[in-house]
Amino acid sequence: MECKDNNTESKKKQMAKLARIEGQIRGIKAMVENNRECDEILVQINAVNSALNNVARDVLYNHIEHCMHYGVSTGNTDDAMEELQYAIEQFVKMK
Repeated sequence: MECKDNNTESKKKQMAKLARIEGQIRGIKAMVENNRECDEILVQINAVNSALNNVARDVLYNHIEHCMHYGVSTGNTDDAMEELQYAIEQFVKMK
């Protein structure tokens, strides 16, 4: 089953979040390069992990909203459930 979220608004939000995460990563690199305190670096790494988890959650929610709806509406319920289970497994592995 081929399902893609064509919602440009959700894509724009995800892209903005990812751009912010990129900036945070560059900031962490600069902190390491400038020998900042380890606890400060760890706080920033935790912030990046949290931000990535939020993006992952959004991707999963969009998958549920769009792909499950698509699967049910086209009669591909079994395929949709299989893909949802796989997506949930990937999400859980992140934790």
